[in-house]
Amino acid sequence: MDSGDYSLVKQAYSAYTDSRYGDAIVILENSALRTGNSYMLFLLSVCYLHEDKIGKAETIIRKLKLSDNAYTPVLYLEAFLVMKSAGDRESAMYRYIELLQRFPSDSVLKKSFKRIQAATDFQAFQRKARLRDFVPVPKPKRIRISRKRVSVKHKTNRKFIYLPLLIIFIVLMIIPGILYQQDITKYLTGIVKSIGISTKEQPQHGIDVMDMVTLDGAHYDIIEKYNRDKTPEFYYSSESLKRDFKRAKEMIKAGHYNDALVILNRINASNVHHRVKDRIEFLRNFVLDIDDRPVSGYTYDRLSEKPHLYRGVKIQWKGKVANLKKKNDHIVCNLLIDYKNSHRFSGVAELYAKKYPGAIENGNMVETVATFVNAMGEDNRIYLVAENITIISE
Repeated sequence: MDSGDYSLVKQAYSAYTDSRYGDAIVILENSALRTGNSYMLFLLSVCYLHEDKIGKAETIIRKLKLSDNAYTPVLYLEAFLVMKSAGDRESAMYRYIELLQRFPSDSVLKKSFKRIQAATDFQAFQRKARLRDFVPVPKPKRIRISRKRVSVKHKTNRKFIYLPLLIIFIVLMIIPGILYQQDITKYLTGIVKSIGISTKEQPQHGIDVMDMVTLDGAHYDIIEKYNRDKTPEFYYSSESLKRDFKRAKEMIKAGHYNDALVILNRINASNVHHRVKDRIEFLRNFVLDIDDRPVSGYTYDRLSEKPHLYRGVKIQWKGKVANLKKKNDHIVCNLLIDYKNSHRFSGVAELYAKKYPGAIENGNMVETVATFVNAMGEDNRIYLVAENITIISE
């Protein structure tokens, strides 16, 4: 945002912190819609909600989701609205489960989920839930762009310098294609890709994009040996981190996606630099976006031992359905994993599913292919989102 917009946002944020939501709306309404800036639109929608202008807030939220679906503050906002309108606790939890699949390390989502999970009287909890407790509003950040003053004379000269260079570049790029390439379209597409402009023709699973994600040439220590925060995993040397990073990429290329996720999760839960975690998050999302991932052979006992390593892996488990609740568009149940009898089963998982057999009932033995989201709560309960459920026996 430019200096003028930043000044307006600062004023609006100050009004918001003072609970002067109407003033913030007056400041933001025109500039937010004009610029389309995600933060300005988010702050505007929050202020609308505080003023009970729910229709206007929902319009802004839809606009934001279309333009920037990975902007997490608006997802917090949407999840909060789902929770406030949910008919029961499980329906509210389901939306947070879906978001935790995409953003498993997000502290705000995890905290909100735990609050809902701990609610014994959901209706009372729902009435008392405050927007500020579920949707933090960060301070606005100013993006500084260094600008050099250029005289009119120099600007005119630059046009005459850049234009011939541009023509030469185009000629040098196109002539070899005309002389030596049978398919000029493919040749030009290759040029466009090489300078970073996306085209409709994408390589299989974008492996070439993944190859550009490296730890080489970092101008910072990629591990923090003296990290004050205790981490579940720890690297003692940069070399061991680089080996794991390289191995994870090799596994992705070979199609061993679940094993790759385990390594990426280990790195993410360790003492690595936050910029390394950004790269890990990119690779994790890359894997999670692959629809045809095969299932892993990981057992319930293995996941329970170190659940942080297995977030996002795909499993195939059998178990007995208990505490089934059918909603309008999904079901929630407990799954007694590897059930033999009431005294013999591996453990209990919470299973959410949008696709399920209509005849499913408590007591059914089923097999499910599902994604492991996380282990949460005081009992470290495993949460799964099912892709499909098959009834084995009734």
